Amino acid sequence: MSGISDRNPFVGPRPIQQGEAIYGRSREIRELYNRLQARRIVVLHSPSGAGKSSLVHAGLIPKLREANFDVWRPIRVNLDAAGLDGVPAGTNRYLLSAMLSLEEELAPERRRTPAALVGMDFLSYLDSRPRRKNRQDQPAVLLFDQFEELLTIAPRATAEKQAFFDSVGAALGSDRYWALFILRDDYLAAFTPYRDLIPTHMSNTFRLNLLDLEGAREVAVQLARQGGREFPGVDKLIRDLATVQVQQPDGSFVAEQGSHVEPVHLQVVGRRLWEAMPDGDRDIDEADVAHYAEPSKALADYYQDIVERVADGSRTVEWALRQWVGERLIVGGVRSQVRQEAKESGGLDNGLIQQLVGSYLVRTEQRASSTWFELGHDRMVEPVGQNNEEWDRANLHMVQVQAKEWVSLGKPESRLELNLARLKEAEHWAENNGDVLSPGELEYLQQSRGAIETRAAEERRHRLRVMVLTVATVVSLVAAVVAIALYRRAETATREAEEALHKSETLKRAGAQVLVYMNERVGLNRGL
Repeated sequence: MSGISDRNPFVGPRPIQQGEAIYGRSREIRELYNRLQARRIVVLHSPSGAGKSSLVHAGLIPKLREANFDVWRPIRVNLDAAGLDGVPAGTNRYLLSAMLSLEEELAPERRRTPAALVGMDFLSYLDSRPRRKNRQDQPAVLLFDQFEELLTIAPRATAEKQAFFDSVGAALGSDRYWALFILRDDYLAAFTPYRDLIPTHMSNTFRLNLLDLEGAREVAVQLARQGGREFPGVDKLIRDLATVQVQQPDGSFVAEQGSHVEPVHLQVVGRRLWEAMPDGDRDIDEADVAHYAEPSKALADYYQDIVERVADGSRTVEWALRQWVGERLIVGGVRSQVRQEAKESGGLDNGLIQQLVGSYLVRTEQRASSTWFELGHDRMVEPVGQNNEEWDRANLHMVQVQAKEWVSLGKPESRLELNLARLKEAEHWAENNGDVLSPGELEYLQQSRGAIETRAAEERRHRLRVMVLTVATVVSLVAAVVAIALYRRAETATREAEEALHKSETLKRAGAQVLVYMNERVGLNRGL
C-alpha cells in the first residue's frame, strides 16, 4: 500500500468539482449520459442535497468531453441586469444572465460587454460565440444549473420568463445545441406553463435519488483508499449517518436506520475524521470513528461553522440564527417547517435563510403553491440541539437559558423565575439588552413577574385570613370567658338565693314553732 496522503480526500461541505473523483454514482452517471445522448434535451431533478452538482461536474462533464462533445460552462439565470452599464430598463434579465454566464468562460479579451448582448436572441448569441478548437462540428451541450432560480427570482415577471423560454426553445430547435436543465424536485411541476416552448416539452427527465447505503459505503471506502487508508469501520459510520426519526402509530418518534445518506454529511464527517487521525494509522476502524469523528459531534461542528460564517461576527445575528434553526425548524425533537414569507420567514431575514440553504444546512420544499424551509436531514436534529445548548451556556444570560428551556417544555408555571431578587436582576439586564431579547424571553419575564405578583397577592390574602381568624378566635375566647364568669356569678347568686330562701324557711318554721308553743302556754294559763 502506498503512503498516507497529506491531502484530505474528503472534500467537506461542497460539491465535488471537475478533476476530483466521484464514487457511488457510476450507474447514475452512465444512465444520465445515455439519456442525454438519446434524447438531446433532458431535465435532471433531485431532492435538495442529493448531489446534482457533483454528479454533473465530476461525473457527466468529463464523460461528455471524453466523447468529444463541446461542453460549455454551466449557465445561471440569477443575474440582476439593473444597474449594468449600457443595459436599458426592460432588458430580459434571464436571457442576459444566461449569455453573460457563457461569456465568463471566454478569455477576457474575447468577452462581450452586457450592452453588446442586449437585444440578441439566444440562437444568434450561441451561433456567434467562439467554439472550442477541433470541436466546431460537435454538438454544444448547454448546462442550465440551478434552473429553479428562473422561478424564484422575480416570481411575478411571467412575461420575461415566457420570452426567455421562447428564445431558448428556438435555439434548441437546432440539433447543434443540446441542453441539460438541472433543478430540484420540488420545482419540477412549476415549469408546466413553459414546457410547450421547449422542443420535447421537457418530457425527458432523469431523477437522481439520494445516495443509498451501498453507494455511501463505496464513497467512504474508495476515498479512504485514495488517501492511503482502509476503512473497516465504514458500516458503523454509514448506519449512524442513515439514522432517521420514524413516527409510530401512537404519534411518538423512534430512531431507525434509513435507506439513504446525505452526501454532504458523509463528506463533512469523513473530512473531520481524516484530519484527526494519527499520521501512521492506516486503518479507520469503529473505535477511530467514535474517538476522532463521532458523527454527532462532527455534524455539530459543521452546524457551528455555518452559523458563525453567516453571522459574520455578530453575536445578535448568530443568536437569531440558532433560535430559528433550533426552535422553528425543530419542534418536539423532530423536524418542522417554516413557510417562506415576504422579507422574513418565521422571524428570520430571508437573506440569512438563503445562506443557510446555500450551505446545505436548510432545504426548501414546494408544497401547496408555497415554499417551505426545513432542516436538511433528520440526522442534524441532535447535533443542532447539542451545539445550541453549549453555545447558550457559554454566551447567553441566565434568563435567556431559562426562557428557552421554559418554552421548550411548553411554558409550565413551575419553571418560571419566582425568586424576586433574581427576577429583578434579570429585568435590569433585559432593559439594557432589549435588542437581543426574543419574544419568548420577554414573555418569560412577564409571566414570571405576574406569577410573583400573584403569589404575593395570595400571601397577602392568606395573612388577612389568618388575622381575621385570629381576631375571631380571640373574640370567641373572650366571649367564652365572660360567659363562664357570668355563668359562675349567676350560679353563685342562685346558690346564695337558695341558701337565703332555705334560711328564711328555717326561720319561718322556727317562728311557727315558737308561736305554737306560746299559744299552748297561753291556753294553759287560762285553764288555771
